[in-house]
Amino acid sequence: MHHLIPWLNHRCRPSYPRHRHFDDPHLNDRDSYAIDQIRRQILRLLKKQPTLSLGKLAILLDLNINTLKYHIRVLQANGNLKYIGRPYHGIWVVQAPLKRR
Repeated sequence: MHHLIPWLNHRCRPSYPRHRHFDDPHLNDRDSYAIDQIRRQILRLLKKQPTLSLGKLAILLDLNINTLKYHIRVLQANGNLKYIGRPYHGIWVVQAPLKRR
């Protein structure tokens, strides 16, 4: 359908990439610093309050819940964070601090 109406195709598709992966090697230093700061805040809050839910953590950090879940998955994959226990009744354990770049 978009190929039939050229002006609609132009108006609906942004010229910039819609999504950028947070661990993209083409990020500049300022972006990677901001990402590190978010992850450090996550680790700091979960170290203080290990029973904190993701919903409350998202509100405290003023992040979208899906963005927070992504950062949590990256921290778990890197070995910085671990969840112990059953869903809704477990605790977060900060295993290693974030490495400086």
